Amino acid sequence: MLLETIPIWLRLMMLGALWFSMAQVLIKTLGQTLPFMEIVFFRGLWGVGLSLFMMRRAGVAGAGRRKGLLLTRGLLGFLTMSGSFYSLTVLSLSDAITLYYLHPVFAAVFSSMLGRERFFGRTALALVISLAGALCIARPAFLFGLNGPAPDPLGVAAALVSAVCGGAVLVSLHELGRTEHPLVPTLWVSVCAVSLSLAGALPVWRWPVGWEWLLIAGIGVLTQRAQLDMTRGLAIEPAGRASVVGYSQIILAGIWGAALFAETPHWSFYPGAALIILGSLVSTFGAKKPAPVKPIACTTVRPPSESDDHKPQP
Repeated sequence: MLLETIPIWLRLMMLGALWFSMAQVLIKTLGQTLPFMEIVFFRGLWGVGLSLFMMRRAGVAGAGRRKGLLLTRGLLGFLTMSGSFYSLTVLSLSDAITLYYLHPVFAAVFSSMLGRERFFGRTALALVISLAGALCIARPAFLFGLNGPAPDPLGVAAALVSAVCGGAVLVSLHELGRTEHPLVPTLWVSVCAVSLSLAGALPVWRWPVGWEWLLIAGIGVLTQRAQLDMTRGLAIEPAGRASVVGYSQIILAGIWGAALFAETPHWSFYPGAALIILGSLVSTFGAKKPAPVKPIACTTVRPPSESDDHKPQP
């Protein structure tokens, strides 16, 4: 079957991109009536409950092994989520997504700094091609000098913070995937989001009503599923190359915009989409396959004991 010819990491990353693109539509809609930090709080609260439920079903126990790295991943995830949610509520969908999709560049830079993968060569070429495609599709006014109001400066700053932190998240996920079950980092992000967003949400708190609860539930389910799929995908493939696939969200944004917000794609959407697909192909096919990562079994995680130190090492 054609589906079986697609690498599993690529399938996971593509699914994650689809779920995230759908969640972004809901976030932008809900952000018109509800404070963004309150959306972050409910997203985190939903994530905590869903993560614990899924961990219990999968037989995963404990808070993880590498708690320092897990806490760092949780804090970075909170900053990424907050910056992204705010930018989606005050910027146009295309501007917000374009700025956020600088994060694969930061992921590749961070990976090269840590010696995880080479920035130059195939990965760098794929990133350049894909970023060019993203810019063609989004045509942000602050870069292209188009007529119209300038983007909100705070929104631009928030999107840039989200991109930098998002790049660091991708690298941390690849590292955590070697030792942690995918549900564990997801739980840490949700706990950090609940704990840290409450301080910003309380001063402007307004209880959701009616349809807003449905949107909150949808955001929780979609982002949770997207995080889980991308965590699994990034545990298999180096962050810089795998993250290029996320540019497909730009294509999906064009589809959602036309279908839900009566937006007509500009002519540059089509060459941009072609560049993004080309970038994904360059990053995927023909590249040297990295050493496989042993999957984490869905069983109870036992913290290491002192006696483990005396066991012979392979």
